[in-house]
Amino acid sequence: MYALHVLCARACGGVASRTARDPSIKSCDTKIAAAGVFRSAEQMADKLRFQAQLEQLQQKYVGTGHADTTKYEWLANQHRDTYASCIGHPSLLNFFAVASNDSVERVRLCMIEKMILPCGLPIVKDDT
Repeated sequence: MYALHVLCARACGGVASRTARDPSIKSCDTKIAAAGVFRSAEQMADKLRFQAQLEQLQQKYVGTGHADTTKYEWLANQHRDTYASCIGHPSLLNFFAVASNDSVERVRLCMIEKMILPCGLPIVKDDT
């Protein structure tokens, strides 16, 4: 009900708030219907624009995935990005080194090794 009231307020230029309180004022049903049609066309254009931007990002960056990305691939990309970020920020690498009581270089090498198979071996599904 509130969304209809706001939509009517936008379509009527503020008359909706007075319409809700005073029944003697006529409502603007034609403006609401026209605004609803415009809104659905605007939403469709936004969806198409969003889809085009998403496809452009997916082509530019490997880690964003695509329609055929499996859960394992997406998770592996997330883990690799996290390890790369930890290695790239010296203060975060120092934090992990202190927390694990190892040298910074040992922690860095361990993270690099974990980037090879960050989530273990992929699960093989049988098609039978």
